[in-house]
Amino acid sequence: MDFRIHQTPGASFVYVLPLSADSALIEYTLFTATLLEKKVYNEELKYYIENFLHINDYSIEEEEFGIIPMTNVKFPFMNMEFLILE
Repeated sequence: MDFRIHQTPGASFVYVLPLSADSALIEYTLFTATLLEKKVYNEELKYYIENFLHINDYSIEEEEFGIIPMTNVKFPFMNMEFLILE
């Protein structure tokens, strides 16, 4: 996780998952109370690729946009010794 990017408007990082010698999954992740416009995510990703990875000749083949629900609610303990998978 690369936290060198700016942290406005919330905790932000980028990670790179190489898939082959010439392709990778690069994700910009942000924790905020509200969504940003989709174009902002694309701009931040482009900025990272060009200014941190120093890659100018690239193409984006797939895009993902979504929300991962997060909570600080404590969940009840579950005794897993009774779980039997067959």
